[in-house]
Amino acid sequence: MRSSPQCPLPAWVLEYREVSKLRTAFLEPYIERVVDGPRGSRPFYPNPNPIPTPDPHRDPHRNPHRSPHPHPIPHPSPYPLPGARLYCTWQQMATGTGRLSARAPNLQQVPRGVTPVRDADGASLPVCMRSAFVASPGRVLLAADYKQLEIRLFAAFSGDPQLQREVREGGDLFVRLAAMWYKKPSAHVTAEERGGVKTMVYGRAEPQPQP
Repeated sequence: MRSSPQCPLPAWVLEYREVSKLRTAFLEPYIERVVDGPRGSRPFYPNPNPIPTPDPHRDPHRNPHRSPHPHPIPHPSPYPLPGARLYCTWQQMATGTGRLSARAPNLQQVPRGVTPVRDADGASLPVCMRSAFVASPGRVLLAADYKQLEIRLFAAFSGDPQLQREVREGGDLFVRLAAMWYKKPSAHVTAEERGGVKTMVYGRAEPQPQP
């Protein structure tokens, strides 16, 4: 779907979809589950409208865990929120690949980039969901992850000498694979090209769900 000066509708639809996803998949679930202190504390934003009992015969697709009236954010918003905490539930055996997964809410897929959101006057405001997470005074947020763990296991178990050599050289393996695939220097590989090669590699190596 592309936009043009003659018809800006596609751009509006894409912008609406992106902003709507941020709201329904991240912002509202996070606000609903922010608590004032340790796990199990009272909600930071008490819901004045209790979640009614859903009628599955009337709307089978309705999420019974989502209130039809999301909690409004006070204005002006007291950022940062002193003592506010957001907890999720970690699942160790919920994925076919053995990876950890999170739910209620999902804190593993918080968007990295900046999404431009227009206010009531039409001005563009940069919004980054990850900027909502801040460390307590005197503490830091630490992000740690295995570096291409599955690829290293593939190289060890397959015995492929070229793949083992690529792993031993270090650096970003997917950038080098994309450079080989697109026949261009590694410095010219775009993020989209790297992501496509990464998806292809894991799609071929890991079991895929049956349609």
